[in-house]
This record gives sequence, C-alpha cells and structure tokens, in this order.
Amino acid sequence: MSWSQTVPRELVHRAALSEVLLTDSDRVDDDEFVVGAQWPRAHSFYGPDIDGRHDPMLAAETLRRAGLLLGHRYYNVPSGHQFIMRHLGFMVDG
Repeated sequence: MSWSQTVPRELVHRAALSEVLLTDSDRVDDDEFVVGAQWPRAHSFYGPDIDGRHDPMLAAETLRRAGLLLGHRYYNVPSGHQFIMRHLGFMVDG
C-alpha cells in the first residue's frame, strides 16, 4: 500500500486531484480489498466541526469513491459507465 500519491482521478470520477482522496488499493481475496486514503486537513465541502474533527460524511464519501475505484480497477467497469450505489452505511464509535 502506498500513500504517496493519489490514484488516477478518472478512476473515482473527479476532475481535481485534491478531490480524489484515495491513494492505493490491493486485492486481499476474490471480493475483499484494502484501500488507502489520505484526507485533506481542510476540505471545501466536508469541513471540520468546532473541535477540529473531520466531518463523518468525509468517511462516507471516501467509501463511495472506493466503490468507483474497485469497480474500474478490479471488475473491469469501463470508463464513462454510471454507477448506482444502493446502500452505504458506516458507524463511528468513539
């Protein structure tokens, strides 16, 4: 896994490099993957709360982009195809 640069922005349907968020991915098993991400200190839409913590929606957006990346990289979904994500959930415990 690498965190030194982003994945190609086309793989996550972003025009700006600052919006890519993902840095790498690796296949662990047939349908199991690990994905590296690097969040910006400040994001234009998902800003920190009053205590400086990341917006939890940044985690959701990272997961959404991971789905795009995995579809293109490991399941051969061609560029230009539309994605429909029916369910996305996460829980923050802290």
